[in-house]
Amino acid sequence: SETFTANGTAGGPYSVTATAGSVSASPAFTLTNNPGPPFNIAVSSGSGQNTTTGTAFQYQLVALVTDSGGNPVPNASVTFAGPATGAGATFTTSPATTNSSGLASVTATANGNAGSYTVKATVTGTSVTTSPSGFSLTNNASTVQITLATSPTGLMVSANGGTSYQAAPYTFAATIGSPYTIVTQSPQGIGTQYTFTGWSDSGAISHVITPTTAGTYTASFSTAYLLTVNVSPSGSGTATPTSGTYYAPSTIVNLGATANTGYVFSSWTGPVASSSSASTTVTMSGPETVTANFNGGPTSLGGGTIGAKSGPPSARVWR
Repeated sequence: SETFTANGTAGGPYSVTATAGSVSASPAFTLTNNPGPPFNIAVSSGSGQNTTTGTAFQYQLVALVTDSGGNPVPNASVTFAGPATGAGATFTTSPATTNSSGLASVTATANGNAGSYTVKATVTGTSVTTSPSGFSLTNNASTVQITLATSPTGLMVSANGGTSYQAAPYTFAATIGSPYTIVTQSPQGIGTQYTFTGWSDSGAISHVITPTTAGTYTASFSTAYLLTVNVSPSGSGTATPTSGTYYAPSTIVNLGATANTGYVFSSWTGPVASSSSASTTVTMSGPETVTANFNGGPTSLGGGTIGAKSGPPSARVWR
């Protein structure tokens, strides 16, 4: 008899033949080298993936279990585990059992938290683990933060095609890959008027965006100020330009006052360059109001001049 020790390579069956001189034993001895107990576990494939929260990763996580000689260990139980809190994953059939090639595989599904993390594979009931390394996975957020801004700030914007409007800046959670119609209003404001000039992404006043990353879209506006032109008393004269026109900031607007019969120009009220001149200017530093004031003037009659008059028109005394 003879004692045989298997070498470090698992496999078989293989034959061992005993010979004595020129005589060989028949039949030969059939032997098989079985792998030893699990000694090491390593990442085989599936690391480095990313997917959206709540969805399965495209490829399975596959771990390889070997003995001390590097031989694959079949029928080993392998437990896959991610972080207990935060970004992580759930697994099908965990623990999984290694096949004849020493491979154990599971399908991982990202949980609802975004972030990167490591999944460890451990031979169940042992200290044999992929720690400190493991499967590197990333859960991508299913939504991103989108901000609609205006310049100047505080104007009205919409992320639903104008169904509802909010004052900018307005931030909302946009589902990645979904379309949103962003729009603003033009013009906006009374007294100070804002007219749309363009979005920061060069889109039209109303256009569709399909976000994949967080971002800000800014609508820009030009500014104009309202000029209100009055006459006092009513019917005593006319003033130009027409009241109710908007002008760009710092515009210098020419003013003119013309008295009606029986009146003479008196003065301007408001931020004019010269209050005593019938023809003057106003600089638009904001919404402005100016008033052309008139007084009753001398009246001619029969070639003479009436220097003054008093009393109501129905009972007037002429001097």
